[in-house]
Amino acid sequence: DYSSDELPENIVEKLLKQTKNLRTKISNSIYKSSAVRAIQSGFNIAIVGPVNSGKSSLFNRLIGATRAIVSDIPGTTRDVVSADIDIDGYLVRISDTAGLRETDDEIEKIGIQLTNKEIQNADLVLRVQSIDDEVQTTNKYNEIIVINKSDLKKNINKNGLYVSALTGDGIDSLLNLIKEKLHKMLDGTESDIAVNERIKSHLIVVKQELINAEKQINNMDLFSEHVRIAADEIGQVLGVIDTSEVANKLFDKLCLGK
Repeated sequence: DYSSDELPENIVEKLLKQTKNLRTKISNSIYKSSAVRAIQSGFNIAIVGPVNSGKSSLFNRLIGATRAIVSDIPGTTRDVVSADIDIDGYLVRISDTAGLRETDDEIEKIGIQLTNKEIQNADLVLRVQSIDDEVQTTNKYNEIIVINKSDLKKNINKNGLYVSALTGDGIDSLLNLIKEKLHKMLDGTESDIAVNERIKSHLIVVKQELINAEKQINNMDLFSEHVRIAADEIGQVLGVIDTSEVANKLFDKLCLGK
């Protein structure tokens, strides 16, 4: 507890900034742990997007063989099809997934569930859309928006990554961007401590609780509760039994910048 005299000015802004900074560090640790695992067992890339956006054609183009069924019938891909390829010396497993859409088909629903699981486990997500659809954007560090079927239009606004899985146009640019993302993932991994899956699972909870705290920044009771839960998870990582000490130190850091 702090008296009003002890609290700095602009407390809400400072709390929000400190919380975001901490969340960024946690996200980097999670990100780096995935990179260390990928060095040992390979990177996972998931090709996802709505039905009939050309995901299977792009998958076949990237692996250089016809492995996935290509059809104009929406919902043709109902399972995950994977292939291992070499990208710039790195082992990469690319997976073609079921199209994302609302459906009453029970088998297709299972495929969509598998797609969502692939997204969660992927180091990199290629989010494919047709050139006929409204261009999406993403601010996720591990996603690339790929606008497919560029061969269907002559005049294209090049603000985006346009490819044609049919003709191969733009595929080299996509591969270069994938390489750039993989190299970025590996930057600094030699000097970082690799966290195991148990620690990673706790850090994922910490990250989510800090996001929840940010959303409750104008309600100090709820904000403090989410910070306390995050501190409990950090305590689990550190092996601290009395996590109230962790919570107090964490709140001190967020609130007073100590």
